[in-house]
Amino acid sequence: MGRNMHKTSEYVDALWLSQFILKRIKEELTMDNMNYTRHQLLDSQVKYFAYMNSLFNFPEEEFKLRFDFFLKERFNHWLAIGKKMLQLGVFDSEILQRLRAVKSEVLREHYINGNEVEIHPSADGALVDAFCKEAQEQGFKINPRLQEAEMLSRLNAEFIKLGKKRVQYSPDMIAETPKLDPRESIEFSHLIKNLCEFRNFSRKAERNLKVKREHHLQLKVCIDNFMKSKINDVGLSGRQQYETSTNLLLSVFGEEFLVTEFTGKEVIKFKNVVLEMKSGRYIKGIEQTLSKKSVNKYLSNVRQFFQWLINEPKYLKSNPFSGVSMKLKAKDQKKRRAFTRDEVELLKTYKPSGKKEAKDIRNAANWFVKIALYTGMRLNEIASLAVREVRESEGIHYLDLSLLNGKNDNAPRIVPIHSKIIEMGFLGYVKEQETLGEERLFPELVLDSESAIRDGPGIQVGKWFNKTMLAKIGINKKSELDSGIMIDFHCARHTVASRFKYHGVDGYIAKQILGHHQEDEITWGTYSGRQGTKLSALKRVIEYLDY
Repeated sequence: MGRNMHKTSEYVDALWLSQFILKRIKEELTMDNMNYTRHQLLDSQVKYFAYMNSLFNFPEEEFKLRFDFFLKERFNHWLAIGKKMLQLGVFDSEILQRLRAVKSEVLREHYINGNEVEIHPSADGALVDAFCKEAQEQGFKINPRLQEAEMLSRLNAEFIKLGKKRVQYSPDMIAETPKLDPRESIEFSHLIKNLCEFRNFSRKAERNLKVKREHHLQLKVCIDNFMKSKINDVGLSGRQQYETSTNLLLSVFGEEFLVTEFTGKEVIKFKNVVLEMKSGRYIKGIEQTLSKKSVNKYLSNVRQFFQWLINEPKYLKSNPFSGVSMKLKAKDQKKRRAFTRDEVELLKTYKPSGKKEAKDIRNAANWFVKIALYTGMRLNEIASLAVREVRESEGIHYLDLSLLNGKNDNAPRIVPIHSKIIEMGFLGYVKEQETLGEERLFPELVLDSESAIRDGPGIQVGKWFNKTMLAKIGINKKSELDSGIMIDFHCARHTVASRFKYHGVDGYIAKQILGHHQEDEITWGTYSGRQGTKLSALKRVIEYLDY
């Protein structure tokens, strides 16, 4: 080391001398404020002076030399000790496997273009910190930390090479039995610890670069494109279900996770998260997890997202979620039932008791059930209603759910407003919201809460209905559940469908009102195009809901 330091000193002395000479030349050339009338310079002299001035930035050059020699000295020092350790068999193959070299472009991207720089582990951290501080204070362009990281990566590569040579019984690695100073052993163990940690650092830096370069494969970007593709394919309810499932996927893996990196490990992780989710249902005071059917819905939606990645942008060749689901037994397959006439009457006339019940959602609590019973609309469809979607034509008031349903390639979904709802004052409520300047029919519903984002904007009403309202009208959810029957807000939709069936309503018209896909594609899809049923005909059907 002394020999190298001597060379360094000579070089720095020479550099200082050249700096001094150039300084004297500049002083002479600038004497008397560069009076060209007294001191005429030839063009060649002026050009040479400008060239020399630009060529040498002496403080930075001197700093660069010092740091460069420091790195070389440390590199040679560590390499020499490492070779000894390998020859003695102390530095074994298991440790070598934990070492890793990384491309310079990765390190440069991390330290030059990185937004939040994570510093690599270093055995000479204090000294490198001092160099970094000096470079920053002097405004030098040199990045000491980057250069040391490149040196450590090169050191790892050399150790790996030496390790291979030893395994192959290379003479220079097995012929000698070198002497090892105890201090060198302690020093080297500290270095190896840092080099093993350098592996984790380099992997993270490589991943960050990969994520940046493969932006189109990031989970958030792919999900956004997937959801855009579904605008014309599925209705609002379907999109919300996809959104709920893919939002959970994002919360588990993060926006920048690459879709190409999903393996069985990630699938198991996501499935376990879904299995641990709470349902909002309580039994004996204990909140229950999701039913197997709900778990399968999450898995199915995510599976369809990955299938889209295979079919559309063709980013994947196989679906990691293929075949992943919960097996349902007969007891797990709960069915909903329609409300009885007596239950419908209680639901229609129910009013929250006291000041606390449904205090933040009073308007929604008053109208949601009534709208559901007389239209068959889904919970989140009602929650998403806009004031402008309540319209009138030919003396018939109706809900225009075409935009809400989002199926622009199908016939428009028009649902006439039942005379009973009008009698209850619904149109007056709509007018009141319009006068207040509200765009949404139920502005009190929170849209940006965690539960609303996950389950849809109607979740507040759904929880109140299932937990409080049903119990207060005498419906025992647990007893029904024990009998294989699920009672919830969606039963209102079943009630409407049952009444349509009882009155012999044409299946096509019933599906049009309820927002179902038309299964008879030849009869109603191919030939009818976007032509919908007459509003007056739909009004007659709605009035069949005679409870």
